[in-house]
Amino acid sequence: MTWAKKAALTRFAIMDVQLLRRRIRTLPGLSPVQLEAVLTYIEAHLGEPLGIAALAAQANLSVYHFCRLFKHTTGVSPYQYILRQRVERAKALLPIATLSLATVALSCGFASQSHLTRHFRRATGSTPRAYRESHARGQNLTGVMENQH
Repeated sequence: MTWAKKAALTRFAIMDVQLLRRRIRTLPGLSPVQLEAVLTYIEAHLGEPLGIAALAAQANLSVYHFCRLFKHTTGVSPYQYILRQRVERAKALLPIATLSLATVALSCGFASQSHLTRHFRRATGSTPRAYRESHARGQNLTGVMENQH
């Protein structure tokens, strides 16, 4: 193969990659109806184990296609979105002093109190117990970390 042919093939390959990248960037996300169905399902089943297959079924898509479109639409993966929602629900339940941390964890869909603590600390910068105590004193430990995201 001559040098000119190799150069021409290389140019075509580069053009194909560029076209593919443009196509991926312009990939449409979930429709508003699909997104609403998925988010409503997540909210209703947040305290239960949520599988990606069940979410994809809500949008009538394959798991692979659903994950790509969900991330394109929301900016985060379905797993990350679910974790954020669970942490937000935990933040709403933690001020209720009669609920133990383990009860809060299980009602938010976390496997255990330590699972809640790990993800809560990652998301807010404080532990659930510290959040509960600061909320009881009227302080806000999570404001600084939330503004960074």
